[in-house]
Amino acid sequence: MNTINLTVVYNNIKTLSKKLNIRMSEIEEDAGVSPGYMSRLAQKNGDTANTALLGVIASASKKLSVSIESLLFSDVSNMSPEEEKMLQFITKLLDDTEKGKFHWKQDSEESIKENIDKKMGSHPLFVTEKSYAPDIDAYMDITFFDSKYNQSASVLGTIRSTQFIKQNEWTNSEIILVRTKIPGTSSYMHDEAFELYIYQKSIASDKTKLIPLCNAEKRKKEALFNALDSLYDAAGTSSRNMSFDQETENLIDKYLFS
Repeated sequence: MNTINLTVVYNNIKTLSKKLNIRMSEIEEDAGVSPGYMSRLAQKNGDTANTALLGVIASASKKLSVSIESLLFSDVSNMSPEEEKMLQFITKLLDDTEKGKFHWKQDSEESIKENIDKKMGSHPLFVTEKSYAPDIDAYMDITFFDSKYNQSASVLGTIRSTQFIKQNEWTNSEIILVRTKIPGTSSYMHDEAFELYIYQKSIASDKTKLIPLCNAEKRKKEALFNALDSLYDAAGTSSRNMSFDQETENLIDKYLFS
């Protein structure tokens, strides 16, 4: 079995339970173990994994609205209230994606640039500017990633939801998740990070709005990075699965049952 750091897991569950006013004993009872089980286990200061412990972790994940990966492999004890809220938001996106309630489509940087070059559409995080090319003595259109967090970031992958929520005048809202490579410290040539956005389009006009939600670097915001990493993997799987919008499904049904 894989080893689990009991101290990290216990502190994560204890911290989030206290902030959400959920009793630790309630989580333990739902998992079918006696109250105080986690405390007693953590006092052993060992690494272990057993069926009862995994049940407690699963119960905590559900009640605290946080991914199992975050409870196991991240330290959430020092997170700000805003970061905790964002972690819950990402966890719900992950849960809905894994249940098939939320669908995604993959964007490659090449396809984005091609669509922009052919004037087939635009992307809220990519812009085109004129740049002088001395070898041909001419100006060329150059498309590049316009990060709202780190202008030195380069794209490793981009994925966006096919739908999100409708609110007031806005419709066709999308979640955009970008995996990036950023300059590292003296010890590391580069680091990985995720950027999360909401992109909204107006019902009544061509007005759009891009809302930056969070930026999580692998070595600085481990809990958020791990949660976004899990979401990115699940979203990638979703993008490869077949899905229909309601209009398309109605057309197929009309043909099938005609």
